[in-house]
Amino acid sequence: MEMFATGVAIDAPNGRLYFVDKTVKVVMINGKHVYSLFEEPFHHPYSISVFENTVFWSDWTTNSLQTTDKLHGSSQKRNVLLTLNMPIFGMHMYHPVLMNASSNPCSNNNCSHLCLVTSNVTHSCACPDGMEIENNVCHHVEGYRAKYLVVAGQQLFTKIQYDALGNPECHATHFDIGRVQAMAYDNTRDSLFIYDGQRRTINYINMTDFTLGITHLLVYSGLDNVVDMDYDYVTDNLYVLDEGRRVVEAVSLRTQKRAVVHRFEDQEVPISMCVLPDYGRMMVAVVESDMHNVIHIDSIGLDGQDRRHVIMNNLRGPHVRLRYVQHMDLVYISDESNGVIDYMHPEGTGRENHRELSTTVTSLAIADNYVFWTDRRTTRLFWSDIHETSQKIRRIDLALFPNNTQLLIQATIPPPDPKDPLLNHVCLKNPCSDVCVQQAHETPHQDPLHFQMGYKCLCPPGLLMINGQCSKLEVCASDMMLCHKSNVCVKKTAKCDGRVDCPMSEDEEGCIMEPALACAPNEVFCHGMCINREKASLCSFYQKP
Repeated sequence: MEMFATGVAIDAPNGRLYFVDKTVKVVMINGKHVYSLFEEPFHHPYSISVFENTVFWSDWTTNSLQTTDKLHGSSQKRNVLLTLNMPIFGMHMYHPVLMNASSNPCSNNNCSHLCLVTSNVTHSCACPDGMEIENNVCHHVEGYRAKYLVVAGQQLFTKIQYDALGNPECHATHFDIGRVQAMAYDNTRDSLFIYDGQRRTINYINMTDFTLGITHLLVYSGLDNVVDMDYDYVTDNLYVLDEGRRVVEAVSLRTQKRAVVHRFEDQEVPISMCVLPDYGRMMVAVVESDMHNVIHIDSIGLDGQDRRHVIMNNLRGPHVRLRYVQHMDLVYISDESNGVIDYMHPEGTGRENHRELSTTVTSLAIADNYVFWTDRRTTRLFWSDIHETSQKIRRIDLALFPNNTQLLIQATIPPPDPKDPLLNHVCLKNPCSDVCVQQAHETPHQDPLHFQMGYKCLCPPGLLMINGQCSKLEVCASDMMLCHKSNVCVKKTAKCDGRVDCPMSEDEEGCIMEPALACAPNEVFCHGMCINREKASLCSFYQKP
């Protein structure tokens, strides 16, 4: 042989072996005689097949599939069967006469969609994703939702069905917003929330309308620089982390009202958050100050109380992302400058490394058994298997986004399990007029029988909470004072006079001494002083020492 055989075919009835070695050659098997089917210097056959009296081969010179009569093969009798725009590397001949006669169990099946051969004589019916079988007929599953990873940059969005067979398909949709800066997913309504960093609004769109790109306004005022959002299905609240205002807000999707949950110190800069519904808590990554780039992660109750540090070191930023994985009960942490993705228990213990990366990490999402992230410098999407111990990393180039687009990602998750004990939370019974939030609690999975969930009612700024109802503050006359808890007006002279005038005793709060022990019978206690009863009308002019 001059080189090596790139194609081989057997003509069994005639006892010949055809192979390609720069040209098409034939071996007479009985006599071991070898000859060329034809000789010419300008063609380049590669793969070959034989059927009846015809020889088929692919020619790399013309990217074509050619044929000739095997009994009278010559360059003059060649026929071009097919021409492509790329080389043909291999081919195989299929014909009933070449196959062994056998019965096909699926030839007379009663399956509505898919028939799978299980043995030489049996078959089984199957259904596509989103359908279930009943009596060999596939029906659509009620409420079925495909699993997607939403990828967004500026005004362009795409959704990737990452668990589908084959390479994922990506189609760009132009949303009617200015610039996406943060996203969250509502697994109860199958809706995507988007913070528009250009218009400073929070919009939403149902995933069934994704390809339309038409969003609806949820919050359109009072926002400054939202850097992260997350959804709590237990109370049906959207939690919003506003770096510019240094606050975490809860937006009730039932009442469309919002309230400040936690306010950070002026020098603190919150940069990322995730909600832990199973614990009634949230994790927040905080930069201690603009001057000192020290980052720590705090655990805070979803009512804004019980703040505590859980990670105090080894975080460099500037991008730190937190994502809670409920089915694994883990919090994943990405740190851009350290180039790592770690995970830990929601209590802050057991921090371990998932991947050390050669790329930056600006956005993070967890879906099923995959960790997805994006790189600051490219429009690539990276992912790895949660359970894979090797450092294997996969990637896909998303050419539909312009170069230098900073990509954000958000995974969709299945709807809440109807048997989830958290769905019995009192907040879903609407005990509050405006915003109802969880209080921190133990996870129900440890002791479901003795599990208790507390709640707290919150009000928007300017309203006062009274018995679960938010009310406007009373406007008091100049000689009256406001009882700040019960929202009623009483005389200013009632302050610290030893008698309870406000329904919730606000007028006697913070008094320096008991009036009965401080003043004579002909005196009254006024702003920490005893004055003559005849001068009681001047009490409002005195100031408390």
